[in-house]
Amino acid sequence: MAVAEAVRGECESLGERATDVWRRATRMTQDVGALTTAAKEAIKEGKDAAAKSVESVRRKAGDLRHVPDDVAYRVRHEPLRAMGMAVGVGLIAGCMFGWLMARKTRTAA
Repeated sequence: MAVAEAVRGECESLGERATDVWRRATRMTQDVGALTTAAKEAIKEGKDAAAKSVESVRRKAGDLRHVPDDVAYRVRHEPLRAMGMAVGVGLIAGCMFGWLMARKTRTAA
């Protein structure tokens, strides 16, 4: 009889462990489902954000198509102003380049 009771006790213990494992597996399955859903939503939001960014860049690039025509028009109708602006931009760029080069040689020494 003692052996039968020991076997019965082990079977009950084994049943309890199996039930516990089943509960844990169910909980893990639910957690994985929640993570999968969250990942899918994050991917969808990322795709939507990327699509909006691409559309914005396309619109801005479309606006820049007219810049060469506008510049050519301005140069033809206001040549002195265009030359003055070119000289001014060149002077500013040259000064900045010279300042950066002088600064680079000072830090290297």
